[in-house]
Amino acid sequence: SNTDKLSRCSMSGFHNAPVSKGLMGLSAIATITCSAMKVGKLLELDSEGLLGRRQVWRVITYQFFFSTASELILGMVLMYTFRQFERHWGSKKFGAFVVVAKTLSAIVGTGTLFFQRSWRQSLVMQVASGPYGLIFASLVQYYFEIPVSQSMQMFGLNFSNKSFIYLLAVQLSCSLSRPSQLAAASGILTGIMYRWNVLGLRKYMLPTWIYRLSSALFLPFLDGPTDAAARPLQGRPRVQQRHADNGAHRQSGDHGLLQRQPGRAAEPRRSDAAAMANLASMGFHDVERNQVSNERSLLPPLTCC
Repeated sequence: SNTDKLSRCSMSGFHNAPVSKGLMGLSAIATITCSAMKVGKLLELDSEGLLGRRQVWRVITYQFFFSTASELILGMVLMYTFRQFERHWGSKKFGAFVVVAKTLSAIVGTGTLFFQRSWRQSLVMQVASGPYGLIFASLVQYYFEIPVSQSMQMFGLNFSNKSFIYLLAVQLSCSLSRPSQLAAASGILTGIMYRWNVLGLRKYMLPTWIYRLSSALFLPFLDGPTDAAARPLQGRPRVQQRHADNGAHRQSGDHGLLQRQPGRAAEPRRSDAAAMANLASMGFHDVERNQVSNERSLLPPLTCC
C-alpha cells in the first residue's frame, strides 16, 4: 500500500530529497542573516507594514526566516521529518506542494490581517515569520499518510512513534502566541485543502523547464557525495551500461565471474581469526572447535579416481 511504501521511504540523510535540503539550508541562512543584520522588522508580515505602508514584499519574505532560535530548531526538526514526502512523491510534485502551501498560507494570513483592519479589530496584528505554512500543511499529510508503527500507554494515555512530532508542532505553534497560532492555522487549512484535492491541487507538478533549470543551478550544491557519484551511472544509456558490464566480465576471468580483490578478501579472514583468538583466550574453546568442524563440513567429499 501507499502508506507502507511511504514508511519505507524514511531513510537517513537527504538522499533523493534535494528540495527539502535546500529549503532547510535557506531557512537557516536567512534566519542567521536577519538576526545578525537586524532586518527582521522590515521583512516580517504585520498589519502596519503591509496595509499601512503598502510594503507588499513582506508577503513573500516573511516565509523564509524564523524570528527566534528556538523556532529555527523546532522547524528544522519538523522539516527534516517531512522530507520523506519528497522521496515518495518525487521532487517535481513536492516542489509544487511547497509552492501551493506557501501561496495559500500567505493568502490566508494576509486575508486575516486585512479583515481585522477592516473590522477595526486587533486580535492578531502579525503573522509569525518562517515556513509555518509548509510545515503545518506537511503535518496534515503526515497525520493521514504515515502509519503508526509503535504504540505505548503511559499515565493512562496512548502514545505512538508519531506523538513526538505532534508535540514539537504544538510547541512551535505556541512559540509566539497568537502570531504563530495564526500561521499554524493557515498551514493546517492549506494542508486540508491539499488533502481533499480542492481545485485539483494534488495534480499540480512543477513545469519541466523550471525543474530542469533548478536542477542545473542548485542541484550541484545540494547533492551529497553518494548522489553525485551515482548519477553518472544512472544517466548512462542502456547500451553503454551493457558494454561496460561486458567489459568488466571479460576482464574478470573465465565464465564472466567477477573476482574479489586479494586485499579485501584477506581482511575478513584476519578479523575472524582475531575474533576466534579472543574468544579462545576468554575460555570459549568450544567455539573454535565448532568453527573448525563447520569449515570441514563445507569441503567437498573425496571421490576415488
